[in-house]
Amino acid sequence: MAIPIESVTVGVGDLDGALKLFRDGLGLQVVNDTRASVGLLSVWGYPVHEGVRLIDLVPPGGSGRLRLEHCESGMSRHTRLDSGPDARDVPTAIGPKAIHIEVAGPLGPALETLTSHGYQRRSEPVRWGDGIEAAAVAGPDGLTLVVSGAGKGAKSTGVTVSAVGASVVTADLEASGRFYGELLGLSAVEANRPEDAPPEQLARLAGARKGARAQVLAVGGGDSGTRVLLVSFPGEHSPSLTHPMQPGQLGMTLLSCRCESLDVMEEHLRTLGIEPVKPSTHVGLPVGRPGRVMLVRGPAGELVELYDLSP
Repeated sequence: MAIPIESVTVGVGDLDGALKLFRDGLGLQVVNDTRASVGLLSVWGYPVHEGVRLIDLVPPGGSGRLRLEHCESGMSRHTRLDSGPDARDVPTAIGPKAIHIEVAGPLGPALETLTSHGYQRRSEPVRWGDGIEAAAVAGPDGLTLVVSGAGKGAKSTGVTVSAVGASVVTADLEASGRFYGELLGLSAVEANRPEDAPPEQLARLAGARKGARAQVLAVGGGDSGTRVLLVSFPGEHSPSLTHPMQPGQLGMTLLSCRCESLDVMEEHLRTLGIEPVKPSTHVGLPVGRPGRVMLVRGPAGELVELYDLSP
């Protein structure tokens, strides 16, 4: 049975600014606004006295979920910083890469919305297939946003986000696909289809050097929750990120999945030979109910939060 990727968590330094972009500008709907419990803070590695606000947003009628994480005492360390004068990671570094936002209409209005909120493009739009366009944008706290939609000539109906997802750079596409397949039961399907971006276009969106090519597998999405793109750059220098994915940082910090039973999941992990980063722990969950949480590290350094609800 497949366990969908429920949400991707993003640490933000300016919560009001992030809400103005994702909620007010792009039209995502707030479905949960709470504070992390003492138990959850402990599992995530925070001091238990910290005030951490968590806000879940979804595209109305679409797929995927974005959770904003904001620490009131401040956040300064970036999970990924691979662009600009302060960059310390290369664009092809292994680890979480970008938040992906798909709009139902043309790309232009979405880019105009981002620009009006002070977020500038990192790439010119690339085009492929039947009028599809995409561009990379420097989002909150330097987080890369990859926005895609219909190309020029498409009828504009404003900005309607149809899906929210994420991408992760991996050194071993097969191993990463196997991790999501064996752990969560999600099928990894090749995303280099004719209707999808060619390898060279994907590499340009990622900020890779000219001539680089990207290979992609897609897991989840649609009825199966938040879509994650697994990306590799064969032949390119791909070190690990300076700071691995971890709550309390700016940028992507968690991929979350709800399980029916962590007891069953723990047994499943043992059969796979996977050792949890954090064992199953009783906590108060952001949904307002008690439950248990466990953290697992993936082959590309992604941090996966597995949780269940108490009866």
